Amino acid sequence: MLIEALVTKSPSQKHDLAYACFLPPVIVSLISAVATVIPMSTGVAGGIGLLVLIPFTLLALVSVPTGIYLSFVLREDIVLPLLSVLTILMVVEVITEAGSVAFYNATAWVYGALGTILVASWFLVRRWRVSAT
Repeated sequence: MLIEALVTKSPSQKHDLAYACFLPPVIVSLISAVATVIPMSTGVAGGIGLLVLIPFTLLALVSVPTGIYLSFVLREDIVLPLLSVLTILMVVEVITEAGSVAFYNATAWVYGALGTILVASWFLVRRWRVSAT
């Protein structure tokens, strides 16, 4: 079904979908990184986790494999495989919790910032260059 939908889309729309697939894990990473810095009560932290992080994490469970698949299909755009590798490394870090707490928190900040920059670069700058040609 996904392959059939990709056949009928323009190249710009395929890239839009691929980059949008990496937004949920980037959002989860940024929100969790910011939440570690801001002092808050356990009730507020639980509310953020329940109302924001859990839905975005469930969305990321579907969108990340789709984004990784699309990054291999659309591999001529070097940023998509880079986003895939960064996402895989972030998932491994979250699952294994390798390193110190400071490293774990720094990883969330770096992935969130790089992911935001790379996805925003597509939607704000590079998409329009591809569409114009």
